[in-house]
Amino acid sequence: MTAEGGAHVKLGASQSGGGLVIGGESGTYIQVLAAVGESTLRLINKGGTERLIKP
Repeated sequence: MTAEGGAHVKLGASQSGGGLVIGGESGTYIQVLAAVGESTLRLINKGGTERLIKP
């Protein structure tokens, strides 16, 4: 939650998978996705650099 009450957490799900995004104030966030046959973890920093991790 921000000081203004805005959420920085998003959660979604469907029959084929789900996802979770947790964000920070400066544009940094993590994204966890799980779908049929594949899962990923994506890390993004405030400079826009991205790292994708797959098992």
